[in-house]
Amino acid sequence: MAITRIHVGFPKAGSTFLQQYLKAHPNVAYSFDELNNYRNTGMFDLDLKGELDGNAHVISEEQLSIWAGGRSREGLELYNMGYEIRAHKYRVASEISERFSDARILIVVRSPYSLLGSIYSQYLTAAGSFGLKRILDDAGELIFKLYDYEFVITTYQKLFGSENVLVLPFELLMDDHQKFLKTVEQFFELSRFEFQPEAINRSIPKNVQVLVRMVSFFFRMLIKPLPIENQRKLYDAYTARLNTAKETWLPTLLKGSSKLSNNDLELINNSVKSHYSFYEGLGLHPHVLPYINQYRP
Repeated sequence: MAITRIHVGFPKAGSTFLQQYLKAHPNVAYSFDELNNYRNTGMFDLDLKGELDGNAHVISEEQLSIWAGGRSREGLELYNMGYEIRAHKYRVASEISERFSDARILIVVRSPYSLLGSIYSQYLTAAGSFGLKRILDDAGELIFKLYDYEFVITTYQKLFGSENVLVLPFELLMDDHQKFLKTVEQFFELSRFEFQPEAINRSIPKNVQVLVRMVSFFFRMLIKPLPIENQRKLYDAYTARLNTAKETWLPTLLKGSSKLSNNDLELINNSVKSHYSFYEGLGLHPHVLPYINQYRP
């Protein structure tokens, strides 16, 4: 069966939600394992796992927009990408176009303001111990080069035609996930499916982030004298427990815990103004338009 529906995801923009939906949809063939080769090598070579049943075959992968190969799990190296960013994005899009010229492409974007806070929370979940200012100073420019909406959207529009590229905002998913899914279903020509998602990929509450940083800092100091292999095992165990806490009891620790401090808001606003180039073309996409002011620096 030809693959004609592809979600080119951006990290922290609803990819896990979409993949849960696709996996649960009774008329969709979706396998997370299909792109194992790509995740490991950066080369778009499908690793199909046998015969997939279903009326519609869909690929969903956030690494099609930002390949994560070569990343370290620790420190600022989490954002250290060892490739020419735009060249890689274009090569992937071209290879998809050559193999699946009739594909329909879904791209989900997210406001740079909420994005930075979510990325920082993910960094803390990986046992990061630096403050938000250090992360934005060292990695803010690179983050926005990776989240190059203009280049990705225009590239896929040129290769597949504007009518075959749907751009949806992450904010629509947060406001009305049923409307978001109905739009995807119409574009991908999928049957209607009432999907009730679970809460996933929560952020670490703002009022315990400093505590998490301190614990992670002392944890790193504690395991540093150990052999590397022992460090890795303990690191994996620690981050697994930290992620479990983030998804379960930490979000209910204190009321109002998701609110950014005024200092964090100022840091994020300054980083967006310094590094983010707004793509005016987003205003041409009707579902993004109601949220457009959240994307402007």
